[in-house]
Amino acid sequence: MRSAIVYYETTMHIVQVSIRSIVTAVVAVLVFGIIFVVGHYATWSSFPDARLTRYYIGMVAVLGIVPVVLGLYRLGLVFIAGASVGWIVDCVVSAAGDPLRPTMQAGMYNLFILVLGALAAIVMEVAHQKRRHGERNAESSGRTPA
Repeated sequence: MRSAIVYYETTMHIVQVSIRSIVTAVVAVLVFGIIFVVGHYATWSSFPDARLTRYYIGMVAVLGIVPVVLGLYRLGLVFIAGASVGWIVDCVVSAAGDPLRPTMQAGMYNLFILVLGALAAIVMEVAHQKRRHGERNAESSGRTPA
């Protein structure tokens, strides 16, 4: 039975930066940026202000780009997809609400979906890494993976 230290030492080899990962991360954030601007414009008939753009897109960009650039595609892309769905729901709920009496309902839905997307991304990435780790161990021992 391996110790946790050995397990983490062997899994550190999964992290690698490549041109493909950089391009994938940039394209994913650009697509999110387009969804963000189009959704904001369709809902409020104006482009988003600099503060909203800086904080929201900045948070999604940092938390989505870093894993993708490091080769953890599922983690970063599922997080960005969750942020996109959350933003779309935010825009739809905001557009359906009373413009004279705004509430935080849309923002809370957005946050809830964003957190669910992050949790789903973590679960998917951990499951994928466990499966890869099991296949790697089976190959090194000469067995076929289950």
